[in-house]
Amino acid sequence: MYADDIALGAESEKDLQQALTIIDETFIQRRTEISVQKTQIMRLASTASVAPQVGQVVFHLRGRILEEDDNFKYLGSICSADMSMQPEIANRLSRASGAYHKLKKRLKVWGDKHISQRIKMVLYRVAVQSTLLYGV
Repeated sequence: MYADDIALGAESEKDLQQALTIIDETFIQRRTEISVQKTQIMRLASTASVAPQVGQVVFHLRGRILEEDDNFKYLGSICSADMSMQPEIANRLSRASGAYHKLKKRLKVWGDKHISQRIKMVLYRVAVQSTLLYGV
């Protein structure tokens, strides 16, 4: 397990802050550190917000306030605080459209009569369809 694979859950935000502090201290004892600049907080579902609300705990690590966000990219996929797939779907559609237009405009594959229909279909499956389905 890597440091960026840690997802914490707790009974309260105070417990969560204590768990984060303990994990950080444990990492430091083992001569490794959590990157404060890269660490983000995301509240899931009904508790999600980008800006802390009145009375909402602001998380910190080594004296620095941790950035709170409602979306972030993890292992190539967009994670959303409301657990919606809409940001990920929009991202995949945009990237697949970009791949299609790159083949069309830059490489001029679709209009090239020297490239067989079979090869065009292979290129479509590899470049466009795989981007849409797998986000690669």
